Amino acid sequence: KGFRDVMQDITAFVSFDPALARKRILYALKHQYENGNPIRMYEPDLTHPYMDGAAWIPAALLAYLKETDDESILDEQVGYLHCDIVDSVLDHARKGMQFLLDSLGQHGLVLWGGGDWNDSVNNAGMLGKGESVWLSIATVKAITEFCEICARYHRMSDVCEKFLAQRETLKGNIEKYGFDGDHYIYGINDYDEKVGSYQSPEAKITLNPQTWAVLADVADRQRLNDVMDTVENHLKCAFGYVQCTPSYTKGTDHIGRATYFMPGLVENGSVYNHGVTFKIVADCKLGRGENAYRSFKLISYDNPRNPDSGVEPYAVSNMYIGPENTYSAGQAPMSWITGTAGWMYRALSEFILGVRSDFGGLEIDPALPDAWDNVCVKRKFRGADYIITFVRGDK
Repeated sequence: KGFRDVMQDITAFVSFDPALARKRILYALKHQYENGNPIRMYEPDLTHPYMDGAAWIPAALLAYLKETDDESILDEQVGYLHCDIVDSVLDHARKGMQFLLDSLGQHGLVLWGGGDWNDSVNNAGMLGKGESVWLSIATVKAITEFCEICARYHRMSDVCEKFLAQRETLKGNIEKYGFDGDHYIYGINDYDEKVGSYQSPEAKITLNPQTWAVLADVADRQRLNDVMDTVENHLKCAFGYVQCTPSYTKGTDHIGRATYFMPGLVENGSVYNHGVTFKIVADCKLGRGENAYRSFKLISYDNPRNPDSGVEPYAVSNMYIGPENTYSAGQAPMSWITGTAGWMYRALSEFILGVRSDFGGLEIDPALPDAWDNVCVKRKFRGADYIITFVRGDK
């Protein structure tokens, strides 16, 4: 019951149950502090300062609005955690964006705090100096989504003008301080040490900054294709894509607990499937449908190159233990506790098949693998059933 986890799941199940998605958005926003930063977990005793919660609000809200065009949710009044103040849903989202944009370090990147999506890089910014390149990229994406909502419903135009200008500055800082030859680094810690860089002793390349650079559209198409080529060339293994390479072998408090895991475990070099689903969506956005489908099959339970993983054939695992682990490479020890399932569904239905909701109707934009010549999709949307057939023609 984490804030970011619920927000991501909402973007998936909204196509099945919009009414429940609306209810969960309103409930989740009650776990946001008045300064705009949500708590990591719903239990109020978990006060470790994670910084990424607000970046997930616009995506969930945008998914609901595109599914329903229900503008009334923006005016719903919701309180804050440990506070008597009540605001509209749109103001909750605005305060989240403002919190992120007010939390910049010396390089003009978003402060790392006690962690972002990667819970285990939990000590890189505890002194208030470290900056996360990934969270900066996620903030670019969130601002774009927030302003898309506002433009649709003619809200907060002055706020968006300011936010969009700050977004462009942030993108410039990401390129200036966050790019390392052929990939984006993960961040710069409290000690001015780069994390996820060729200058780093270990974990020189990490997955999420590359994939999210595509999701957030932070650079031109050539640059984005180049970083995804880096992913293919350096992070791929027989059963997916590892979170980082090479794995950490020496623990350091300059980064956090990720460095203390055995190589190949959890965020230290495992195939962390949640991150792989981001990769699948990024492939589709670049028109790399064959790569997307192959990635999907690599992490599926029936991958013939990983036949004894242990994952149930009706589930997805949080991770497969990475290839650098000498004891249990390929095993799937953590089913049922992952955000992978929702992203897996979206990756297939909305991006490989390419049928996704938009304000004015269904957008059809497939990224099919080469072998698929004839595909049929049934999609419920605003009270109607749509039957959509793709037939591959001459190239």
